[in-house]
Amino acid sequence: MSLADDAPGRGRAWRHAAHAAICDVIQTWAHGTVVRATRYPDLHSFNVVRVENHPRIGVGELVSFSEEALVAADSPDQPSEYLTEARDVAARRGARVLAVRDGDMDVGFVELERVGSGAEITLVYVLPDHRGRGLGAAL
Repeated sequence: MSLADDAPGRGRAWRHAAHAAICDVIQTWAHGTVVRATRYPDLHSFNVVRVENHPRIGVGELVSFSEEALVAADSPDQPSEYLTEARDVAARRGARVLAVRDGDMDVGFVELERVGSGAEITLVYVLPDHRGRGLGAAL
């Protein structure tokens, strides 16, 4: 099967490319790869333990390994820290933001990342009082 026909493989390749572009720590371990972005400790999608084979370990052992491997990737102390890091990564990845407006107010947005000939919608958000009208689907 070619990569063009392998949707899961394309998804993994996309995620691995994102990790390679942002993460400064990429280490193999017995069952996959540990990736960390020490500059962005609050972004959990860039501070992960990837399990890339079928480990013969229990959940407890996997959790313990992950906690040790990701010790510096704590939860954000302030929401603004997360937003600052997310905005910086989006800019580094060349993300585009498209918004929908109701009058003079932004009521929803979508964030789009492109890599090569592919694209991924990474975020979709609509204000709670504007939901249920199909804005998210339209975005």
